[in-house]
Amino acid sequence: MSFSKLQRVVVILAVLSSIFILTIFFLRASIANWALGKVKEKFKTDYQATLSFNNISVHGLSGISGQEFYIVQDNKDTLTKAEALSFELDLFHTLTGDFRFKSFSIRDGYFHPVKKGKEDNYSFLLKRGTNRENSDTLKGYGYILNRILTASFKALPPRLKISGFNCALTKDNNEYIFRIKKFFLYDKNYKASIEIPNTHQVLISEGQINKRKRLINGNLYAEISELKVPYLNDLYQLDFRFDTLKFNLADNEFNDEQLDLKGKFRFDALKLKHPKLDSNELALKKIDVNYFISLGKSSVTVESDSTFLNDICLNGKATIDRKNKGIYALSLNMPELEAQRFFSSLPAGLFSSLEGIKVEGKLSYQLNFYLDKSMVDSLKFSSNFSEKGFKVISYGKTDFTKMNKPFVHTAFEKGVAVKTFTVGIDNSEFTPIDQISPYVKNAVLCSEDGSFYWHRGFREDAFVMAMKDNIRKGKFARGGSTISMQLVKNVFLSREKTIARKVEEALIVWLIENNRLTGKDRMYEVYLNIIEWGPGIYGIGNASKFYFNKRPSELSVEESIFLASIVPQPKAFKYYFDEGGKLKPFLNHYFRKIGTLLLRKEIITEEQNSKISPYVKLTGGAAQYVYQDTLAIDSSLFQHEEILP
Repeated sequence: MSFSKLQRVVVILAVLSSIFILTIFFLRASIANWALGKVKEKFKTDYQATLSFNNISVHGLSGISGQEFYIVQDNKDTLTKAEALSFELDLFHTLTGDFRFKSFSIRDGYFHPVKKGKEDNYSFLLKRGTNRENSDTLKGYGYILNRILTASFKALPPRLKISGFNCALTKDNNEYIFRIKKFFLYDKNYKASIEIPNTHQVLISEGQINKRKRLINGNLYAEISELKVPYLNDLYQLDFRFDTLKFNLADNEFNDEQLDLKGKFRFDALKLKHPKLDSNELALKKIDVNYFISLGKSSVTVESDSTFLNDICLNGKATIDRKNKGIYALSLNMPELEAQRFFSSLPAGLFSSLEGIKVEGKLSYQLNFYLDKSMVDSLKFSSNFSEKGFKVISYGKTDFTKMNKPFVHTAFEKGVAVKTFTVGIDNSEFTPIDQISPYVKNAVLCSEDGSFYWHRGFREDAFVMAMKDNIRKGKFARGGSTISMQLVKNVFLSREKTIARKVEEALIVWLIENNRLTGKDRMYEVYLNIIEWGPGIYGIGNASKFYFNKRPSELSVEESIFLASIVPQPKAFKYYFDEGGKLKPFLNHYFRKIGTLLLRKEIITEEQNSKISPYVKLTGGAAQYVYQDTLAIDSSLFQHEEILP
């Protein structure tokens, strides 16, 4: 082709291109209306809902603005509405039928999800087309969340601006409101300013969003002071505050109906308070977590190879699979670390009795749990706190050796102090262990903790048996506490039934038992002299007098078994008797069981065991409770934890 012919071709192409561009420019309003019409049609087909956009005007080649934008499903509350909206279309993708935005701006509007009972106005966005509604539900957790991520990142334009946008979630009769004052996204960087009207807080979030790789990295904090997460107190009685949250989604992949998510998050100056956790506030300088989450069709797995609670490093894995009745698995590991680092990292204000303790050596911890609820006997549990060269140098707020000498003890009932007395020979009702009938000592051991003298504070087998029993009955029917645990709860802790108190109890038991801070005989002596045996009756000395007008050394086999039977519910003793003052038949099995165990321990003879019967005669002050209006009661209310040798 000659140069002149090439020039003519170039000129012709330039003219045609100019004509095409001019045509597009002059017809851009018609094209925009056509494109928006297609968007509305596609939205109606995909979601069975209406998308409306009025007073349309065109700017430049592909810029469009309008008013009175809204999305609503037929016969439902309007999901979202805006007074003004503008955007710039990606022309190339629009002409191929794939509508994408180069920029998007919306102001002065609202987003209002509503759920009343089983009805809502938003779930249609997850159900494209009527024939997919049921199939999505069957796909599972990973599939559903992947669809949400895909749709969210795909809809996100490279440039986004939101201002003056109110968001309100209505669930039944409750409403939760926040206001997006400003949100900007430009060149992968975003910044948001969100106001919580009821708290007058302004939340700031800023970071980066990678639309193509579906990744996000950001910070969240309050404009002034610490950030208090809104509405958690109303919903869950949870007070949740922190200075800064740093978070990221570093990787995500969807294969074979499984979605894998990987990333990190960190809370600085975290504070928690919940009545089931503790009456005091939990405070941590930092929580730093590397997470891996896997969502399958019916399962969720959360794993971390590095979680820091202050300076305590943990790694673990938790799995819930909803197949059949459900499979639950948990493993937790604290690699070996300096013991002082562990105690110094405990949340401030949570374990007050351990504050200020000085130790040396090293500690490690491992926990494993597995349960298939369709086979309760599959339950496995192990918990192991290990030490190397561990030694207590000095105690802080609490002296854990105080049981080695006489001390003042206060008994509490429902958080109120009801009696204070000395545990020692200065108290005339105190009974040394060698002056207590062997029948009492061993009957209580058989009933409460048969291996007390051999274990180190914990009985995994007893705890597992208790958990299996509770799962079968569908309620908390029995615990797995040892005498050591009951003793620590009474002597060193408040009687609050919270998670923090149970953890603190376990730590103190471990300290006392594994470091031999108090001998077993002295621990059992204190236990028998401080536990409640009846209304306002504390200690075996008072108990033997109250029931039988005897000294503890004089108690018979039957009297000792009876006293052991009331330890779990001492105030209910009067309901063990019928109107004639005889023990009710439901105690027959208990007396035979304890008698057999006493025989096995060679505390009684075959002849004594053959003569044991559920009969005692009350001769002390307890008689006035029994021989008045004794009430009938269901025997199932009186169940005893038999922790066998």
